[in-house]
Amino acid sequence: MKKLADNNLSSVKPIKHVHIPKSKVKSGPLGLPTILNRCKHAVVKSALEPYLAAKFESCSCFRLERSPHDAIQRMSSIVRHGTTRNWILDADEGAFDNIDHNFLLKII
Repeated sequence: MKKLADNNLSSVKPIKHVHIPKSKVKSGPLGLPTILNRCKHAVVKSALEPYLAAKFESCSCFRLERSPHDAIQRMSSIVRHGTTRNWILDADEGAFDNIDHNFLLKII
């Protein structure tokens, strides 16, 4: 992280926020970064991805080279073969809107 900060990758321009319609009565926020910000994000992603991928649980389907289809396949396998668990938690909606970014920065 220090190298990224030393290369001025930690300072980005403010994101332009707009609201887009999600239904007839609801709208949702959308952040539009500048092209320079997108480039900086790509560099940081390339630097952090290998490190973070090694820390993810092997059962996590939200990781590099995994897809929603992998998650569905995993859940189907668990249901078919039985498990001691009798519940499924769907905690995906709005997850990124509610992540504590200060906490994430502390752990990396």
